[in-house]
Amino acid sequence: MRDQAPAVLQNELEFGGKAGRIAAVHHFGLRDNVVPGSKEVTYAARPLLGFSRDDLEALENLLLDHVAAGLR
Repeated sequence: MRDQAPAVLQNELEFGGKAGRIAAVHHFGLRDNVVPGSKEVTYAARPLLGFSRDDLEALENLLLDHVAAGLR
């Protein structure tokens, strides 16, 4: 089972309106005003959600180790 390619799970979460704009600025690291009428700044990209391949591999290993320990 461990040699099989992992299934790809995709979920979506969508923000709309003002919250959507703020979420996009922070997620992608875009330019925006801190407050209306102020100087534009570039925000650092901080993805809101998601797992990297390394995260998924670590979770898979933890799960498999946990299940294997229960079988002993």
